[in-house]
Amino acid sequence: MGIEGRAASVAKCEFVKKELQLQRIEFFQDDVRNLSAAKYGEFDVVICSGLLYHLPARDAWRLIQSVYETCKGLTIIDTFIALKDQISVEIEGSTYHGHIYPEHGQTDSSQEKLQKLWASLDNDSSFWFTEPSLINLLARAGFSSSFDVLTPTMPGNLRDRKTYIAIKGARTEILSSEPTNNTTHSDVPEGVNPRFDPSQIPRGKVFMAAKRLLPQPVKNAVKPVLRALKILPPDTTPSFQRDEGKEHKA
Repeated sequence: MGIEGRAASVAKCEFVKKELQLQRIEFFQDDVRNLSAAKYGEFDVVICSGLLYHLPARDAWRLIQSVYETCKGLTIIDTFIALKDQISVEIEGSTYHGHIYPEHGQTDSSQEKLQKLWASLDNDSSFWFTEPSLINLLARAGFSSSFDVLTPTMPGNLRDRKTYIAIKGARTEILSSEPTNNTTHSDVPEGVNPRFDPSQIPRGKVFMAAKRLLPQPVKNAVKPVLRALKILPPDTTPSFQRDEGKEHKA
């Protein structure tokens, strides 16, 4: 089942359906903001392709909720994202970040807007969410997992045109990593993730020489002092691994 807001685009879909003799597909001319399970039913897969970024922020949030309502398993979202936090909006007590994209001129008539096949139906501007804000929206809607599709890429390999997959269902137990499995959900922060493995930090020659030459007991004694001075990052090694390490050395 497909929903399209413009009659001209629905006509193209019907032409393809007829020429390819597709019997198991049906098209409706409707505003996607009218999507609901009561009106259109439920589906194993919901595809939101080239659409989310044509809506104002609150309309986009309502669409994500409707997609979750009509989806029984898998949702695929192809959308533009904001690369920078240029403006913030508050939706139902939470703050989301992105930028405003102009769709139509303020003096455009309704007919002129309909003729712009690659623009929104009626809103003069749309909101593009940053990737963290979009991921947080999907989680808040109820999706248990979401993934960034790295390949295949969109034509032109645009940095701001991304595809995401969201899964609806109970959270899967992660048997291979107890710490990961026990981690509760928290919002993805804006900006570049500041956390990474200490081996990625450029070190000077003195530091590298000390690391290579000092005995392990001396390094173990010095590390807490360096962490207190914030020269080294906090120890994030799971406690059970540290305990096993002590037993092994003993």
